[in-house]
Amino acid sequence: MEARSSRPVLIAALALAAAVIACIGGAPTGAPTEAAQFATVTPGGRISVSLLTPTSPAEDVPAQGGTPIGPVATSTAEAASTLEQTQSAPAATPTTPGVFAPAAECPAPGNPRLPAEPPAFNRFAETIVQYLSGGGAPTVLEGRLAAWGTFTSYGGFIRADRDLTGDGVPEVLAVLMNPHEQEFPFPGDLFIFGCERGAYRLLYQAGSAPNRSAPIILNVENNDVNANRLNDLVYAVQTCDDRICSTSVEVIEWSLTLNSFGSLLAQRIDEPFAAVEVADLEGDGLSEIVVERGAVASEAAGPQRSRTTTLRWDGAQYAIAEVDVADAEYRIHVLHDGDTAMRAGDYASAAEFYARAATDDALQSWRYPDEASHLRAYARFRLMLVEAAQGNTAEAQAAHDELIAAYTLVPTGEITPVPGTAPALNRGLAGSAFAEMAQIFWREYTASGDTGRACSAVTGYARTAPSSYEVLNSFGYANPTYTAADLCPFGG
Repeated sequence: MEARSSRPVLIAALALAAAVIACIGGAPTGAPTEAAQFATVTPGGRISVSLLTPTSPAEDVPAQGGTPIGPVATSTAEAASTLEQTQSAPAATPTTPGVFAPAAECPAPGNPRLPAEPPAFNRFAETIVQYLSGGGAPTVLEGRLAAWGTFTSYGGFIRADRDLTGDGVPEVLAVLMNPHEQEFPFPGDLFIFGCERGAYRLLYQAGSAPNRSAPIILNVENNDVNANRLNDLVYAVQTCDDRICSTSVEVIEWSLTLNSFGSLLAQRIDEPFAAVEVADLEGDGLSEIVVERGAVASEAAGPQRSRTTTLRWDGAQYAIAEVDVADAEYRIHVLHDGDTAMRAGDYASAAEFYARAATDDALQSWRYPDEASHLRAYARFRLMLVEAAQGNTAEAQAAHDELIAAYTLVPTGEITPVPGTAPALNRGLAGSAFAEMAQIFWREYTASGDTGRACSAVTGYARTAPSSYEVLNSFGYANPTYTAADLCPFGG
């Protein structure tokens, strides 16, 4: 998808060159510096550091998703001393109170103390809540967070000018880098703190892990993506293992009923090295979220295709509206399309994909020896399954007979695929393993009429002979991995 210069675009991709968000500007290092404004309902506020630009992979995959925290009373801290004031951010300007809820009661100004050295990262939220509940100023907090090393060239900011709960009082929003973990993918966390009964409490926390990046805020210009007059938050997180980093997207909004933040996504969106765009593409006041899958820059990843997923607001949540996949150039990708359609129960489309994979001479091979022969055989095997699943016995038998004929040891005479009379196969030919699976399936299917029992027989064979489907797992880690159970997906 071509980038649109008039819309804010986040490139959440791993490459040797660092990505830059043009609408935010350059990321400062160390102490806070001047930065661009969010487009909020009130003027003021700033970002100290705002961009995460990872550059190399890490290990282990952490748990995903944010954690809404229910309303719990927060203790206040006694004022002890005055910390040095910073001038890096203006005072928060409240929005119009009571738009959706009564104005929150915040603590009176005080002089609470913050530790000189950063606590353990899992105690950051507690420490900040105590400070704010003691009447501490976000401007002073910003200075101490900077001294703790939570703002780096890879991300981190704090601001207190965006009302996310509809009560007219801005929350304190912070993305903080973990100063104790300074290796790729540069972990951190997203926190939202809000006032309640004269104290602050933690309203939301995205979650942190060593191989999970700090969140990246995406809707820097459009605070209300679903146009319901309540500000929301769209962010992305990268999670990395030793081979690949995936970008996940989250959209959260305050629930006036539940008194907590919740996700607006209908389903999880997770793509490798993705570029994410939040923009009103149709000019109707509702923003779309567009996730463009990136390519893995490694030969070991195998052949890849671009994929663009568009999510639209359906009145209740953000759901997938369009998936635009680049045309397949490799035979394996046509088979992947067929397998996807088959799992979804779209047998007509699956049959078309399998027929193309079996007959289209223009499709490319990757690197497996005699790859085209193996994959053509697999395509015919799957075509037989599709027809059998629909009860099209004659069509299923035709697909079976075509496959068996290609691998019959003596390819003459009438093929009679009934129990005990299956023809001998030439197992020296590339693709003959799928012909053998077809024989096994057809023998059981004609005896019982049960596709589930027939598939169970195929699965049992494949488990004892994993080399029979080795070709399907020879296209790199960016492509699907098959198990014995995937070969014949009906029944058990």
